[in-house]
Amino acid sequence: MHNAPAVYVPTEPESNGLTLPTLLSVLAHGLVIGILVYNYQTTEVETAGSIETVMVSPEQLAEMQGQILANRAAASAMQMDSSTSDSSSSAQAEVSGSSVSAQNPSQSSSQRVPVFTRSEEPAGQPILMSEDHQQRLLEQNQEYERKMAEWAAQLDESAMEELDQVDQSKRDQLIEEQKKGWESFVKSKIIHQR
Repeated sequence: MHNAPAVYVPTEPESNGLTLPTLLSVLAHGLVIGILVYNYQTTEVETAGSIETVMVSPEQLAEMQGQILANRAAASAMQMDSSTSDSSSSAQAEVSGSSVSAQNPSQSSSQRVPVFTRSEEPAGQPILMSEDHQQRLLEQNQEYERKMAEWAAQLDESAMEELDQVDQSKRDQLIEEQKKGWESFVKSKIIHQR
């Protein structure tokens, strides 16, 4: 009896063994889902309004550029006029020596409002692009096209070389297979003749 093997006697567990793992799993999944919902809440963003876009033709763009340049010229002319009138009024102030006439330059410059006029001149080409700039763009474009043609030719050459190499390797492989087939055919003929 002392040499008898130990026998395992199964016993019933206190519970079915599913409640604690199920509770832990539900708790972990609920925690993960809660964290995801908390972190990925979408806040509503109020948009200020729709942005309107307008298509502008090149002619309209050139006309706008002409207007801008005309307005700049008018503004600079107004500044030149105001600077000459300021200098003449300051000369009068020095001559008269009164303090009231010394305040006139600031009042006259603040009262002057530049007048912007619409340019009626036809716009032949964009004003922002000079002849030199156009020439450089043309040269750069030609250089780019030349380089692209060279690159395409090199690419074609390398592709043809690779195709030739593949064809040559296939031919060599076919010749090798034919030699092996011929050698096996010759060996089988020799064996059958004996």
